[in-house]
Amino acid sequence: MYVPESYMLTETKQEIEAFRKVLNEGNGKDYPWVHKLSAVNQGKGITILAPNSPQLMGLPVVALKDLKKHKDVKKSIVQRYLCNEITWSDRKFDVWTYWFVASLDPLVVLYHDGYVRVGNGVYSEASFKDTTSHLTSHTRRNEIDLCRL
Repeated sequence: MYVPESYMLTETKQEIEAFRKVLNEGNGKDYPWVHKLSAVNQGKGITILAPNSPQLMGLPVVALKDLKKHKDVKKSIVQRYLCNEITWSDRKFDVWTYWFVASLDPLVVLYHDGYVRVGNGVYSEASFKDTTSHLTSHTRRNEIDLCRL
């Protein structure tokens, strides 16, 4: 499993400064980023920030101001957006399966069928204003032949 570069923006000044440094001194500003409020699910509270956008470049500044004011800020995370993903019928998708390793000696592994989540819209990196082509919040359980993906 690959976990993209991530920063908690409401934890410490050091975490926010590390993100700011990636944007300003690294090449982070040249990539899209996903900003997500931690306490919400099902695609709510997610913003995709376009490369070099004012919203992306201003995010560390806003986070630092909120931290200094000791506001009751909702926890949030920012992660580098994974580009050029594989699509199925021109839509993003992800496959979920469940494995549980009960024992290594002897090896006992339990498996349960999962499901496929398919994006709401045709995938395009031309715009990040609307999240419908970037999120996989619709699910179709056991209806898709995974071998055909």
